[in-house]
Amino acid sequence: MQMEKYINANDTICTEGDHETIRAAIRRACEDGCRAVKIPRYNKRTGENRWSLMHAIELPHDFTLLLDNCYMEQAKGSYENLIMNEHADDPEWVRDPEHCVKNIKVIGEGHVILSGGEHNHLLEKTVRHYHLPDSMYVQCILQFMNVDGLEVRNLHLKDQRWWAIVHECVCNAVYKNIYFEAIPHVPNLDGFDLRIGCHDFLLENFTGRTGDDVVAFTALNGKNEMARKVAGHSGDIHDVKVRNIKAASHNCNLIRLLNHDGNREYNIDIDTVMDSSDRNSFQPRLGIGIGSPFYFHDQPGKPGDTAKITVKNVYTRATSAVRLAHVCADAEFSNIHSFGQCRNFFDTVSDGMVLENVTLSHLYFGTEQPKYPHGETVEREKYKGYFVNLPNVKGDMSISHAETDPVGTGVSVSGGVRVHLEDIRSEDIVNRIVCDETSEVVWE
Repeated sequence: MQMEKYINANDTICTEGDHETIRAAIRRACEDGCRAVKIPRYNKRTGENRWSLMHAIELPHDFTLLLDNCYMEQAKGSYENLIMNEHADDPEWVRDPEHCVKNIKVIGEGHVILSGGEHNHLLEKTVRHYHLPDSMYVQCILQFMNVDGLEVRNLHLKDQRWWAIVHECVCNAVYKNIYFEAIPHVPNLDGFDLRIGCHDFLLENFTGRTGDDVVAFTALNGKNEMARKVAGHSGDIHDVKVRNIKAASHNCNLIRLLNHDGNREYNIDIDTVMDSSDRNSFQPRLGIGIGSPFYFHDQPGKPGDTAKITVKNVYTRATSAVRLAHVCADAEFSNIHSFGQCRNFFDTVSDGMVLENVTLSHLYFGTEQPKYPHGETVEREKYKGYFVNLPNVKGDMSISHAETDPVGTGVSVSGGVRVHLEDIRSEDIVNRIVCDETSEVVWE
């Protein structure tokens, strides 16, 4: 008998619900050997252009899920993901390295919408209360744990219940053409999250808006992470390429990197991040945020833990275009543009932070200063904001080929840092250089 190219989900109808219909199609595709299922727009079981799932679609190894112009949602009252790899919801299972699932594809064709549907009242503050689940991971639309080889393309993720996409101990993955549509009606609506143990990713062409961070790489030893960490695997996040992000964040980060507790983040290459927020939407807090003085469990990040970071071609109206916290080494930021209500172009927030070989070049700080009620520009002495603010920082960095709009302070340093400046042009700066006795600013 000739093997099918794929199994159509409408070819096997189960009265138990849409999730059982799709699960039956997956079983049949594995038996047939084609190992592919297509979910069309029309749902023959219900007669509607909708697939509503009480339980998750679980994808086995070497499997392709084709989504053909369909609309799928987490059903009302469900507490499971929409799509995940086999046993991703079973921490005991995914921790075993022998249970790694390999080579999964989720491919959208046409306009595919994956929706969180109606919220089920499970929030971070209600986890483990009122007979609700003990983990927020069940709220994610896509969840992948202990996977080697993953390809996801051409999806529109809408009305998520928490994070839209989450990974842990996943490697060799490609994401392309992902659109987020999140209305911030509940907290923490991240778009795309990498947790501990993820490496060798390509993210390309992300658009839309999220209710929290658009893209977040967080290597932390939290309860959820450690419950699912694959035995023997490193907790590092590394070798990740990010390309062409054009999105808006609800008062959080366009791109966030965060690691503590001995987990490292390195070889992260970010190219082209465009802030699509406007005056009618919430201003992002940070364009690029790296590190934090908080969130560690046993020990904060130490020098060398966050290294080999490249960021270029960023356009943002965030409160700060770039912010570093705690430690950063061998990092390069180039062609960074701010505009709108940005107040600080580059700053740090952690006392005693150490910078090692951090360079900034080809920068443009466009900032709007406040105006008097009748439209006159505020007096020069009342200009606010910093071009570069490094309070209580150690180490070294260089800044070259930069231009800034009127701002309160140009470069402010303290704590023992050495800063090299070259070709810095400004329209009007009240305090050009503020430097304590332990630090040094060198013009070249």
